[in-house]
Amino acid sequence: MSVEQLKSLVGDDALQVTEEEQVFRAVMRWLRHDSKRNQFTYELLSRVRLPLLDKKFIVDEVDKDPLIKSQCKDLLIEAMKFHLIPERQHSEEFTQNERTKKRSPGATEVIVVVGGKYRVGALHNVEKYDHMTDSWN
Repeated sequence: MSVEQLKSLVGDDALQVTEEEQVFRAVMRWLRHDSKRNQFTYELLSRVRLPLLDKKFIVDEVDKDPLIKSQCKDLLIEAMKFHLIPERQHSEEFTQNERTKKRSPGATEVIVVVGGKYRVGALHNVEKYDHMTDSWN
């Protein structure tokens, strides 16, 4: 995969991952595959949503990585600041920042109810409940 393809993938708001740690680990694996790729460290990690990483993960893994400490200190500080004062997470500093925006995958989980029985006969209805909007359709 080229650096341009990886940048596009990692920066995609619709990237479907269960946690941002998966994105971070994938980028780091790509970078470590060939030391010539180290020149792309900042470019790639600026697309990973480091502030959305678990704070324990930031301290235990991200902060200890020499590549990040040497090339991405400002991104690391931003992620730590995000967790340091939680009430500021909704301030303009963070709400206007791509790295603090949660990914919004296209697929959502819903409950689907099919058919049923009504006094005389069967119902041929299909309804879905979307917990994100708290609505039935």
